[in-house]
Amino acid sequence: MILKRALADRVKRSCLRKVFSILLLCAMAFSLPAACAAPAKDGAVWTEEEARFIREHPVIRLGVDPEFVPYEFFDEDGQYTGITSEYLNLISRISGLRFDVALGLTWPEAYDKALNRELDALPAVGMTPQRAERFLFSEPYYEFKRVIVVRVEEREINDLRGMEGRIIAVQRNSSHHSYLLEHPGISLSLYDDVEEALTAVATGAERAFVGNLATCNYLIRSSALTGLRLISFEARKQQELYFAARKDWPELISIFNKSLDLIPQAQKAAINQRWIE
Repeated sequence: MILKRALADRVKRSCLRKVFSILLLCAMAFSLPAACAAPAKDGAVWTEEEARFIREHPVIRLGVDPEFVPYEFFDEDGQYTGITSEYLNLISRISGLRFDVALGLTWPEAYDKALNRELDALPAVGMTPQRAERFLFSEPYYEFKRVIVVRVEEREINDLRGMEGRIIAVQRNSSHHSYLLEHPGISLSLYDDVEEALTAVATGAERAFVGNLATCNYLIRSSALTGLRLISFEARKQQELYFAARKDWPELISIFNKSLDLIPQAQKAAINQRWIE
């Protein structure tokens, strides 16, 4: 009798262990997809779709403006550098993505290749309605001001109204190009190179150029151009820089946004101080 009771107890305990094991496996099965969907690096937590994207597209091909100083440009040693470059380095560290910058292209060439998906993303662009039809955009990560560049003796062009009925120089495929296209009363003289356009204004070949404040300031100083002045004609309006990616890659945009959110404000301020202040 005692032996039968002992055997019964042993069978009961064995059954309970099996039931517990089955319940544990079920719990693990339900929680496993969530764990796989959220690998973490430097505090980043990715969805399953984002994690898969990083595995399947470890290298992102970038189209850049080679003279968009101080945001992105190539230095004397041919190295890609600037504000955007620093942000990309941080995003690479957070996400594990690598960024491959296409070399030897003008900005219009890089832009066209991105339109044709020969390149995957444009890391330093302004958003326009036309661009929003062709690309997906991240949250903005930097601000800049739009200016008119004229010769010091110019008195008639001081604002948008003053440009009406005149020919104004602008960089082809830039956000300023798109902006001026919204004003049909302004005729455009298109340049692939900002420095060339500024030189044309300095020599009198062009009457005015529209671009961004920091780039124009830098190129005027570095090229020793004289006799020019800059007019901030949208005093209360800040332009913004974005990462733009191909329309079929929404995961890349969400990866950009999550990575930007993880960059400490002090680090962003330090980048600004190195290049602007």
